Amino acid sequence: MHPIIEYLSKYIKLSDDQAEAIVTGSKIQEFKKKEIILRPGEVARNCYFILKGCIKTYYLVDGEEKVTGLFTEGEPLVPVSYATGEKSDYFVEAIEPCITSLGSNIKTDELFDRIPEMKNVSLVIGGEIMARNQVSYDTFRTLPPEQRYKKLRETRPDLCNRIPQYTLASYLGIKPESLSRIRKRMQEKVV
Repeated sequence: MHPIIEYLSKYIKLSDDQAEAIVTGSKIQEFKKKEIILRPGEVARNCYFILKGCIKTYYLVDGEEKVTGLFTEGEPLVPVSYATGEKSDYFVEAIEPCITSLGSNIKTDELFDRIPEMKNVSLVIGGEIMARNQVSYDTFRTLPPEQRYKKLRETRPDLCNRIPQYTLASYLGIKPESLSRIRKRMQEKVV
């Protein structure tokens, strides 16, 4: 099953014709490792469904990366700029070589015309993304660093060994040295 159809099947039962229309109407774009997909000041023209790879969103604050999001296979990435039509405040960059399916307002309108039920599905997906972002934000704000890392290991274990330590540390809001100490303490507890 195509990854997009597999993802959508959690929300809607698609006929074979509808699934085929979605797959054939998808535009695939590849990004190289470290390729910048969106820069501050640019307006996002696309949203993305990650088929392969990992993408990060981040701000540059006094020359230092502040990672705010990590997206991997089977996840949608909708830059705020895409939703608002305003200039982006942050970067979107491929951490690994990536393959994505692009979405655009034109493609979305065509999809809604062809499969009207997709309007409701998009509202449900949007609501879930907002809820997931709120939980992530709340976790970040309320848990101490070691608990944040434990929570990430429970909910996204793939990220802990997949992305560079400095990126993971930035995402957790700590320095790489602190992450090393946390990992060491946790390893010592296991032994």
